Amino acid sequence: MLMVEIPREITELIELVSLNLSRNNLSGRIPSDIGQLRLLDALDLSNNQLSSRLPPSLSQMERLDNLDLSNNNFFGKIPISALLQSFELPFNENPVLGI
Repeated sequence: MLMVEIPREITELIELVSLNLSRNNLSGRIPSDIGQLRLLDALDLSNNQLSSRLPPSLSQMERLDNLDLSNNNFFGKIPISALLQSFELPFNENPVLGI
């Protein structure tokens, strides 16, 4: 099974409002400048093989209303943000990810 990384160029789509890349056998990391997608309302990267720290720029996504990063292999701490702390269980099944 071929594993592919999230293309960094996706962060140039600054008017994007929804991004669903779930169940795509993605590996690697979330692009560090994902926070440039400031109009994003929904981000679903669940059920992939992503494994990295969560980028701090996630906390810059103020319009994010729906977030699902479950069933990946993220590690480290969740970036501090009232928004990220408000989601219920979007980080499930990331065994070494903590607050």
